[in-house]
Amino acid sequence: RLAEKKVNPLPYFKKHWKLLMVGSFAYLGSFYTFRVALQAVPVSIAVPVRMVAIIFAILLGVIFLNEKFRHSTLIGSIIIIAGIVLINLG
Repeated sequence: RLAEKKVNPLPYFKKHWKLLMVGSFAYLGSFYTFRVALQAVPVSIAVPVRMVAIIFAILLGVIFLNEKFRHSTLIGSIIIIAGIVLINLG
């Protein structure tokens, strides 16, 4: 919603700094586990799994955060799924 209104995000970040910190550490943990996974499995497996996480994030945002599911979101999801399928076929 902040991007749609073109407002200064700094007051929002000051008010919700705890949420920002939790999100930052969650992202850091996600990146770290992905790097570990790259050492354990082939890239052709690790990358599609990470892309599926984006689809789940979209679904969770729509279901729990009442985010809008736009045409561009649908097209992006279809492209991600098609990419995963192509990687697995190749």
